[in-house]
Amino acid sequence: MTCLVIDIGNTLTKLGVFEQDKLLHTAHFANVDEALLLNIITAHKISKAIISSVKKTVPEWYATISTKIPVINFRADMAKSITNNYLTPATLGIDRIAAVAGAQALCPGKSSLVIDGGTTITYDHVDENGNFFGGSISPGLNTRYKALNHYTEGLPLIEADKNFSDPYGNNTTTAIQSGVQNGLK
Repeated sequence: MTCLVIDIGNTLTKLGVFEQDKLLHTAHFANVDEALLLNIITAHKISKAIISSVKKTVPEWYATISTKIPVINFRADMAKSITNNYLTPATLGIDRIAAVAGAQALCPGKSSLVIDGGTTITYDHVDENGNFFGGSISPGLNTRYKALNHYTEGLPLIEADKNFSDPYGNNTTTAIQSGVQNGLK
């Protein structure tokens, strides 16, 4: 049985195709359209899908996809291996509970720190007994770059450079890169 796992984040939608526990295919998109998903469903002979979404609105493609294959919307109560001790569970992002449930499934009986980098960077801890108490939320890489540009008068908006490794910058661009990228190490 081949399953399509869809993680709809704030900026990107991530897809994974699984055959049991084996990951066969991954992709990520800023914009997902119906034709793309239908191609993936056909090409990989998908039999069902599970979706985790931080967004309040339903994607346009959802109705069509759900007529082709069974679609499960991940909910916090599906994370049976996790005891959620978060003080405000209604405000906990479904992506965070899915991530700690995944860590517990991959490393049962072990304490895990789950780090998820995207629009935000979340650091969540689940202990060896599956107890989740919370974690931290911080601006993600591109969010940091955008904030410097937006909240300052003279700093330019620049792109992340995966090859940048200098400990400090010697001009405004490299100083921003050093602050943003080294600040995440």
